[in-house]
Amino acid sequence: IDAIGKRREDNGGGGTSEYNSTINQLLVELDGFETNGKVLIVLATNLLDRVDPALIRSGRVDRHIKIDNPRVHDRAVLLEHLINKIPAAHDVSSDLLSRGTSGFSRADLTTLVNEAKFYAVRDNSLMIYQKHFELAKDRMLLGIEQDKNISSRKELFNTAYHEMGHAFFICMYNNIGILDPLYKVTILPRGNALGVAIREGVDKVSRNKIQTEADILVCLAGRACEVFYFGEENVTSGCSSDLTQARRLAEHYIVYGMDNNFGISTVTNDYYTLSEKEKLSVAQQADILLNHLNKKVFEIIKENQILIKTCAEELFKRDTLLGYELMDMIYPKPKLP
Repeated sequence: IDAIGKRREDNGGGGTSEYNSTINQLLVELDGFETNGKVLIVLATNLLDRVDPALIRSGRVDRHIKIDNPRVHDRAVLLEHLINKIPAAHDVSSDLLSRGTSGFSRADLTTLVNEAKFYAVRDNSLMIYQKHFELAKDRMLLGIEQDKNISSRKELFNTAYHEMGHAFFICMYNNIGILDPLYKVTILPRGNALGVAIREGVDKVSRNKIQTEADILVCLAGRACEVFYFGEENVTSGCSSDLTQARRLAEHYIVYGMDNNFGISTVTNDYYTLSEKEKLSVAQQADILLNHLNKKVFEIIKENQILIKTCAEELFKRDTLLGYELMDMIYPKPKLP
C-alpha cells in the first residue's frame, strides 16, 4: 500500500498535487456511502511509517496485524517443511539450524536451503548434509570466504589474538550464564573482516545491565589483547568497528537508565530525541563507563594471559575453532579479578 498510499506532502510541485489527489480519491473510495459486508480489503507494507495516517485510521483499516520474523519454534517448522523438499541426509537437524538462525526471515531460510544445495553440488554430493547448511549459514552471516593468503602471516597472527580476545570473553561470560554461547571463532577472512567471533543466535526482546556490560567487555577485548600482547604501537585498524559498537552500547546503557551515577531524566528509547546538552552529558558518562570497563578487560586478560595465549596460538594453527572446542580449552572457568 505504500506504493500508492505514501504520506501526503505539500511542496508546491505539480507531481505532488497529482499524487495527493490519488490518495484523496482512495480515501473517499474506502469510506464510501454504503456499507458492503461482502468486501474485505487487505493492505500490506514493510514501510508503515511512510503510509498516510488517514489511510490506516480506525474506520478505514480497523485491524493492524504485525508479522515479525519467525521465532525459534516457527523457524524449526519452516525449515522442516523446506528440508522435506530436498534430498537431505539423516544428519540434518531442523532444530539445530533453527537455534542458529535467530533473526532470519522466511525468505532468509529459503535462501539458506538453496545455498546448502549449491555447496552440496560443489562437493559432488547426491545428498545435502548438515555441513553444507553450516557453510551456507556462515556465508549468509559472515560473508563470502576469502583466500587467507591475501593476509600476511603477521596479520593472521595478530588477528588470532584479536579474535581470541572476543571469543575468550564470550566463553567466560557464557560459563557464568550471562552471554549466549560462542558459535565459532575464525581468522579466515570473510567479507570486509579479517576474522570474526560469532555467537549462537538466541531470540531476545531485551538485555539487562549485566548483559550490556558483558557485551561492552567483549567489544573492548579484541583491542585490549592487541595492546597487551603486541603493544600500543601495533594496534590495528580492525579495532575501529569494535570501539564504535562499544560506544553505541555504552550510550544505550546510559539512556536506558542502567547507570546508577546518571539521572533518569534522560531515560528514553530514542537517543536522537535528546537535546544537544543531554547528548553531551550522555557522551561524557559513556566515556567514564568505557574507561572503567576497559581497565576491567585488561585485569582479566592479565589474570588469564597464558591461557589466552595458548588458545590464540591454537586458533592461528587451525584457522577456526568451534565454540565447544574453545570451551573445552578454557575449562575450568577463567579467574575474575
